Amino acid sequence: MLLGSPAPFTASGMAEWVRSLVGAQADGWPARPTIITAFDIAARKRVAFGTEDAPDVSLADAAAASAAIPLVFRPYEIDGVDYADGGVVSGTHADLILGSPRPLDFVLILAPMAAEQDRDGARFHEKVFDRVGRTALADELSQIRREWPDTEVLVMRPSPPVLAAMRPNPMDVKGAVPSFIRTLIQMRRTLARDEIWGVLSRHLGTARV
Repeated sequence: MLLGSPAPFTASGMAEWVRSLVGAQADGWPARPTIITAFDIAARKRVAFGTEDAPDVSLADAAAASAAIPLVFRPYEIDGVDYADGGVVSGTHADLILGSPRPLDFVLILAPMAAEQDRDGARFHEKVFDRVGRTALADELSQIRREWPDTEVLVMRPSPPVLAAMRPNPMDVKGAVPSFIRTLIQMRRTLARDEIWGVLSRHLGTARV
């Protein structure tokens, strides 16, 4: 009922926005490995566009399907199939990296919907989204560590100041700039920690300045 419920907006504007950005390439698919996730409502399963098992769709349609957030956007139809935002399954989909032909040395995961602690005064839907995000991420991390035990994984989650700026509505345009600035501050502080900087130095060849 939630996924198919009426909503005020359609994600078709997202498809047109992508076309305005990349032109004719929006009707094809990038040459470099690219994956965009959505949720097949009827089949009740995640679809990872850009992988071998997924339907062949355009970049513009995949982006629109992935943007169809329930209750905000109506399901986005592609070839008779209704899709919703892949975030209803996971906010990270980190397990998809296991499709790499070889294990990776280092994996960086950005998990804005898997905060380690609830925001002060958090609304019910925030707690639900974060709980789902944390559960999905934990399962994905277990899969990665089981399949690639030598891979180093770094997860970046929003701090309380970031949550204060981006919640309760992460889509509120008024919060975009404050959220971005606070995220930069948090990332600088987090990445500068000795135990994390050591990981980055090993894999990225960075030097402290």
